[in-house]
Amino acid sequence: MGRAGGEPGLVGRELELKRLDAVLGKVSSGPAFVEIVGEPGIGKTRLLDALTHRAEQQGVLVLRGRAAQFERSDPFQVFVDALDDYLRTLNLDLFRTLEDTVKAELAGVFPALRSFDVDVEPALDVERFRAHHAVRTLLELLARKPLLVELDDLHWADEASQELLSFLLRRPPRGPVLICMAYRPAQAPPRLVQELVRAVAADVCQRVELGPLERGHASELLGETVPARMVDALYEESGGNPFYIQQLARTRFEQAGSGQGHETGELPRSVLVSIREELDALREPERALLDGASVAGDPFDLDLARDAAGLQDEEFLPALDALIEKDLVRTAGAPRRFRFRHPIVRNAVYNTASAGWRLAAHARAAGALASQGASAAERAHHIERSAKKGDEGAVSILREAGAEAMGRAPAAAAHWFEAALRILPGEGSNPRQIELLLPLAVSLGAAGRLAESRDALRKVLGAIPPQAIRERVEAAVACSMVENFLSRHAEARELLMSSFSGVPDGAVVERATLHLALANLGCLSNDWEEVERQARAALEIVAGTHSPTIEAAATILLALQPVRLGRLSEAPALIDRAAALTDSLTDAQLAERLETLAWLFTLELFAERADDAIRHAEHATRVARGTGQSHLLPLLMMGRNWSISFQGRLREADEGWQEMLEICLLTGNSEFEAWALAGQTLVATEQGDRRRGAQLAERTVEAAAACRGEQIIAYAHVYPARYWLEVGEHERAKRLILEGAGGPELTQAERVWQGMSWSYLARCELAVGDLEAAEYWIEKAEAVAEEVGLAGRRGWASTARARLELAQGRPGPAAETAARAASECARGGFLIDSARARLVAGQALAASGEVERAAQECRRAYQELDLMGAQGYRDEAARSLRMLGTRVPRRGGRGAARSGVDALSQREREVADLVMDGRTNREIAEVLHISEKTVEKRLSTVFEKLDVANRAAVASKLARTASSDDPA
Repeated sequence: MGRAGGEPGLVGRELELKRLDAVLGKVSSGPAFVEIVGEPGIGKTRLLDALTHRAEQQGVLVLRGRAAQFERSDPFQVFVDALDDYLRTLNLDLFRTLEDTVKAELAGVFPALRSFDVDVEPALDVERFRAHHAVRTLLELLARKPLLVELDDLHWADEASQELLSFLLRRPPRGPVLICMAYRPAQAPPRLVQELVRAVAADVCQRVELGPLERGHASELLGETVPARMVDALYEESGGNPFYIQQLARTRFEQAGSGQGHETGELPRSVLVSIREELDALREPERALLDGASVAGDPFDLDLARDAAGLQDEEFLPALDALIEKDLVRTAGAPRRFRFRHPIVRNAVYNTASAGWRLAAHARAAGALASQGASAAERAHHIERSAKKGDEGAVSILREAGAEAMGRAPAAAAHWFEAALRILPGEGSNPRQIELLLPLAVSLGAAGRLAESRDALRKVLGAIPPQAIRERVEAAVACSMVENFLSRHAEARELLMSSFSGVPDGAVVERATLHLALANLGCLSNDWEEVERQARAALEIVAGTHSPTIEAAATILLALQPVRLGRLSEAPALIDRAAALTDSLTDAQLAERLETLAWLFTLELFAERADDAIRHAEHATRVARGTGQSHLLPLLMMGRNWSISFQGRLREADEGWQEMLEICLLTGNSEFEAWALAGQTLVATEQGDRRRGAQLAERTVEAAAACRGEQIIAYAHVYPARYWLEVGEHERAKRLILEGAGGPELTQAERVWQGMSWSYLARCELAVGDLEAAEYWIEKAEAVAEEVGLAGRRGWASTARARLELAQGRPGPAAETAARAASECARGGFLIDSARARLVAGQALAASGEVERAAQECRRAYQELDLMGAQGYRDEAARSLRMLGTRVPRRGGRGAARSGVDALSQREREVADLVMDGRTNREIAEVLHISEKTVEKRLSTVFEKLDVANRAAVASKLARTASSDDPA
């Protein structure tokens, strides 16, 4: 639809317009979202028209699109409708600075940009967030001046558009971009509504809700020529709905109706009757063209509407003029493009045409598009609605449309594969059924519809002939994985066990594959005896055969048991063997057992072999992408993300966790979503990002409630606890660890990670001065560190011990213990923990009076933490250096600027950060150990320096300002 203009007569919406004006007035300062909600006909589109007019008067670029009821299988339809016509007007030189990968994604979304000549590896279905990133980049590029994107009738948006909008709400475009959405809440998709509710709660999006007009506004809407008696009747019948009032008046409705109401999302019968009366008054060519337009779309291409209607050239132009004159259709801002007066009108036109006529019209539209060389995706909508059962050509087109959509819009792909299956001749006896069921299962899984994906795989199993043993085993393993994702562990195991009966003893690879799949299930349920039993069975079956992939996979699984249980002395030889076997495999061999070989990264991460874990994870990820195994990406990414997080590569880690989270949100993978959130919480804590850390900490604990695995439940509490520990909420941190990780013995955490949580508990006790309790936790951390024999674990325990010694007034031993801890943490690959231990050593030396050595240690800690981007911990080091008389530039120091964020002192910034966290003055006082009166005084100064009037504005101002920290 592109640009829109012309402010309509809008009555009774003064307050709503003021709110929109206020948002529009601030668009130049950064991204914003507004949602306009209400029942059909309540005036959402009219309000958008008014906003468009006002924005264009202010020089804002307005791009406007509308979702269409009958085109919900067209990927990104509402965004294409909004942007595509405008993109056609641009010189492609504007896009020359974009990376080829971004251009490729944009070309896959917008027809206007398909002339981009780039050759890049396509993203997998679960990586469609790359298209979302690309569209965000495009919006930032278009926002050379303030940009308003209006998306109308979002309740009809296709799933790809919903996913894209959800992404933009989570990660808004940088720059002056306002996205305004209008929809009917009662009909909107639940996932989109949930995302919008979260955005409103987080003050990312503003909500404007439209209700019925007042009686006086109805008179103003209809004008002075309508008698008061008729206005009363129309107002009563319409319930104050402006579209209904005007529609009823349009057909000269003279008597008040029975007074019956209507439910939100449904039309009163009298309104439907009035629209049908309008349609019945049309002459034949006019009605035929209008019917053809309802088949062609909304907005519709004039020539396609003509072809669908079956009209001749000399007939349709006069008919078009008549339809415009009667205000049934309007121009849509592009040559030969038109739209209906209201979606309700299109709905009525389409549904009052006879079923037989619609079949023929869709067939004519499909034929016209084919003659124009349209893609399968462009023809599929009409093919689906007109093809006969058994039409092999239609099946091929729908299958091609599904294949085209799989990468960026798996929900649309699933729709086309299902349509092809319905048309396929021969029902279950047709061998092409498997060709459609397999991609259907993949696309359903990528769209997060796991139960339906499982059902499709079950059908595949039923369609594969008994003699196709390998194919049946592969399908059974795939189906068991989906059952497991659905937390149906017993069903997954039963499926694998029953599959043995169809596999002869001589099919050693297939039988070993089933054993490995059962071992994988045991890993996920912590049944380590089952893991060992099944892994050894797999090895025994292939003994004497050349099966390196099975041997590698089984060896990895055998090594998991001692590592997970903390018996590290038994593990090194097995890990070495597993790594050597894995490194000897070709990429094709790796691809055969990737889901099992992924456990190698877990082994190496647990055993403090981070570099090896990263190398293997990155290699496996490349193989997964190259072989289309998209369902494994979260698992493969997790091993790398944890490793680089511990190494202090925080920016890389943050990007990795964000990527993993986007995949999980798109696919509905709740367990890995919780892992991704836990990882992001760790990174935000290390970066000292209080606002984001608090949000992530709370989201992580919420996400854990949907999980079953003991480990994720434990760490989805431990990493939020670390955040609360760092911001001074020690009791909250302690409670989270004990509740989530299985009580004082931490029974839900693996042995090799228990020391981390015990060291956190020790810090909680030290913070409140309970040295005896701290000693208890430290002894437990030291015992497990000695048991597992890993340097990093000894470093954690030693750091906790050094803090206790310092609290006991023994700075000399504390300095020695902390220095040893720094070395051990570094050896274990925990580089931020190493730098923090070094800072403890510096603080202990300062307490001993060794100022020069203390400054050396603190300066080194400062530099290491600064290099890694651990800003919160770096600032702690800066404070220690200042206490030692060493000059360190202040972050946002006093006098750095006259106003704005840079004018805030260190303490003022701390107060502002806690305001962003949503803390009350009392809570801020408790965290910073100052009085409430001091908080009030500091907050008053913050308001003055930021030129704001309330706490919400403080949060908004800080959120828009990128933090800039001075180097040492």
